[in-house]
Amino acid sequence: MTKNTKNYVCSRVQKDTYLNLSEALELLTKVTNDEHYYNYEISDSTHKMRMEIIEIIHQVRTEITK
Repeated sequence: MTKNTKNYVCSRVQKDTYLNLSEALELLTKVTNDEHYYNYEISDSTHKMRMEIIEIIHQVRTEITK
């Protein structure tokens, strides 16, 4: 089974994009963990956002290392 992924990177990436995405991922991880027991909906939503950001980071890293 293959995963259909959206192409987020369509041109040159700004130099701070990778760092900013990494920071966003770290902050979303904290929210996901903090709200895991008390607010499942928030935790679930931030987890989904994290999964999208991980895919974006992968594509940005691929573009940077071309």
